[in-house]
Amino acid sequence: MKKKEGSLDLRGLRTANSSRSRFLNVPTRESSRQQPPPYSPSWPTQPQPLENAGLPFALSLTVDVFLSAAAVVFFVLGIAALLMSGRLTTDNAAQLTVQFTKLGPTIFPILFAALVGRALRHIGRYKAEQGVRLSLLWPLMNCRTMFDTVAMQYTMRRATTWAFLLFLMWSMSPLGGQASLRLLYIANTTDVTSQAVRYFDTGPLSHVFLIESNMAQSSVNDKFPMSVTAGYNAAIMQGQEAKLAPVDSWGNVKVPRLEKLEGAGDEYGWLDFPGAASVEDYSSLLGLPLIGIPNEGAVEFPMESSYVTLNCHALPGEITSFTDNGGVALSCPTCFELLDFTNTTESSKALIASRSAGFVGPPLTTVNETSLIVSRGGYDPRNYYQREIHFETLSIQNTNVPMGHQYCNVTESHVESMVLCEDGACAVKKMRSSRTDPRDGNYTVFDYWGYIALNGITAVSSWDNADNIDMSSPTQGFLNDSVAVPVTGQIGGLSFNQLPAVDIALIDSELFAYRGAAVLNTFVQILLADKTFTNNLPSGNFSIYGPAHRPSEGLMIQEDYWVEEYGPDSPYDWFPNQLRDNPLLDTLANEKPPFLAAEATAKVTVTTQVFAADIPWVVMLLSASTLLVMLGVYGIWLSTYTLAPDMFDAVMGLTYHNPHIPTPGSGSTVGAAERARLMRDYRVRVGEVETRFRTGHIGIGLADGVKPLESHRMYV
Repeated sequence: MKKKEGSLDLRGLRTANSSRSRFLNVPTRESSRQQPPPYSPSWPTQPQPLENAGLPFALSLTVDVFLSAAAVVFFVLGIAALLMSGRLTTDNAAQLTVQFTKLGPTIFPILFAALVGRALRHIGRYKAEQGVRLSLLWPLMNCRTMFDTVAMQYTMRRATTWAFLLFLMWSMSPLGGQASLRLLYIANTTDVTSQAVRYFDTGPLSHVFLIESNMAQSSVNDKFPMSVTAGYNAAIMQGQEAKLAPVDSWGNVKVPRLEKLEGAGDEYGWLDFPGAASVEDYSSLLGLPLIGIPNEGAVEFPMESSYVTLNCHALPGEITSFTDNGGVALSCPTCFELLDFTNTTESSKALIASRSAGFVGPPLTTVNETSLIVSRGGYDPRNYYQREIHFETLSIQNTNVPMGHQYCNVTESHVESMVLCEDGACAVKKMRSSRTDPRDGNYTVFDYWGYIALNGITAVSSWDNADNIDMSSPTQGFLNDSVAVPVTGQIGGLSFNQLPAVDIALIDSELFAYRGAAVLNTFVQILLADKTFTNNLPSGNFSIYGPAHRPSEGLMIQEDYWVEEYGPDSPYDWFPNQLRDNPLLDTLANEKPPFLAAEATAKVTVTTQVFAADIPWVVMLLSASTLLVMLGVYGIWLSTYTLAPDMFDAVMGLTYHNPHIPTPGSGSTVGAAERARLMRDYRVRVGEVETRFRTGHIGIGLADGVKPLESHRMYV
C-alpha cells in the first residue's frame, strides 16, 4: 500500500517507541501527552570536541586565580603581623595591619568556603574521570562544612582517612578566621636607661655662691627684689590643695619632713612617705625645681637637700624694741651679720669663722677646741650651741606691747629623698638621713647669711604705723592656721577671713615649730633662686646651672682653691675673702646662672605600648592560608587536565541522559552551569515517572509528564 506524501509512519514510531519503552520502562502513551519543552536555540545539536577552552573555562579559571590570590593576601597578612611586632601602637603601618585583621573573621570563612569548595570539585571531577570509589567521590563533591564531614561518615557507616582529612581541612575555616583577628595584641615593653638630671642645690656651694651675688649685697638693708617678696607671698597664699600636694603651684617637688615619718625603715634606711596628711608634713611651702625630667615614663632618682628645723617654746608678751611696726618680727640675737665681720672682736671673729666653716663644710674645717683655748685664752662653748630665733608679734591696738613670743632653737637637717616622676608628675616617695653630708646639724644657714632671710620675713610681714590697721599679715595668718588662705581685710563691705592680731604665744609650740620652719625654708629657697620657681627652665644645656656635683660635695669641685687647715695664728684667714678669690665662683658670678643645680643619675623606665604578634595564631593563619593557596593551585592545575564537563551539580546532574527530561540532543558536553542557563525555563517535578505497573517508579522529569506521588501507593 502506497503511503500518502507527508504522512507519518506511526507503525515505525510505535515500534521504535515500544522498544525504547521496554528498555527505559516508559509508556508511550504518557510520553505522547508531554508538551515540547522550550528548547534554547543555543543547545548544541552537533557533536562537540572536549577541550579546556572557551569562555566558561576562562571565567572559571579567572575565579580560581582570584580566590587563590586572595588566599595569598591572608598569608601576607600573617607575615605583616610578624613584621609589625614590636612597633609602637601609633605606627601607621601597624595600625593599618590591625584594621585589616578586623576584616578577617568575615572575609576568611567566605574565601575558605569558596576556594576549598571549588578546589575539591576540581579534584573530584579529575578523580571521577580517572575512576574513583563513590565513597570518596561523594564527600569530595558534597562536604562544605565540618558538620558535613561528620554526618557523611555516619551516613556511610564508615570512618575513612579521607573523611578525617576533610574534617581537619574544614576546621581550618573558623580557626583561620579567628586567627586573622588575633594576630596582634597590645603589649607593654619596658626600656630601662640611666639619665642625668639636675635639681636645685640647697647645699654649701649654693650658699657660698649667694654671697658672691648681688642678691646678698642688696638684701642687707632689706632692699629685696620684687621677685623675692612676690614669690614669698605667692607661696604663703597657696590654697589648701596646693599646700597638701606633692608639688607646689609651679610644679616643683616638695621635700617632706623626715622627722615626721614613722617606722624603722628598710635595710638601707629608707622610710616610706605615704603622702601629706597636713601642711606641716612638708619642710617648705615651695618645692625644689627639677631640670631634664622626661615627660614620659617613670623617672626615679635620689635628691639630697637641707632644711632648717625648729624646737620652740612660747613666752608671754613683754615690751621689746619692736615698737615702730605691727605684724611679726624675726630676729636671732646670737647670730651675726656677715658684713660686720671686720668690725667685731677677735674672739667673735674666731667664732664666726668657725661656725660658718661648720655650715659650709669640707674642705673647710671648724676651729678646734685646742686652737681656741690656745689662741684666745679660753674655750668658747658658743662654737657648738644651737642658735635661737625669736618670733614676736606686736599688738595692733597698742604697738608698744608685743602680744607674745616663740623662741626656737634652730638646727639643720640633711636628708636624701627618693623622687619618682611618672609622666612628668613628680613626688617624693621615701626619705632617709643623708649618708654623704658630714655637717653637724647645729651649724645652720643662720651661722652664715641667714639673718638676711630673717630681715626679709620681718620686712614682708610687718606694717609701718600699724596702730591704724586692724588685721594680721599673711605670715601671721599662716602661723596661726596653715590650711586657710591667709587673706585678710575688707573690700566694699565684704569681709573675707578677717583675722585680728594673732598672739603667736597661744599657738601650740610644736605646730608653731613646723610652720615657722616652713616660713624660714621658703624664704631661704627664694633668696637662693628668686626667679626660677615658676618652672619652664631650659634643660638643653646643664652647664648653665654650674658644674655637676652632689650638694654635700659642692665645695670639693675645686678643692685646691680652698684653705684646708688654718692654725692658731690664722684661724679665719679664709673668711670671707678667701671664698671670693675662688675662680669657680667668679666664673659662676659672671655667667649668672638661674641657680646652681646638683646632678643625680636617674633610672628612667619607659613603658611603651607596642603591637606584639601572637605567634600561635600567626602560625594558624599561615597554615590555613598556605592550605588555601595549595588547594587553589592544585585545583587549577587539575582543571586543566580534566576533559569531562562538570556533571556533579546536585540538580543539573539529574538532567543528563534522563529520558523524562527530553532535550534536542544529548548535550553531554555541556557543563552543569551552562546547562542550567540553557534549561532555565524547564519545569520539572519529582514524582512517579512510570505509571503502567502496579508499583510506581520515582524520578524527576518534566512536570507535565510526571504523576504526583501518592501516600497509599507502593513504589520501588
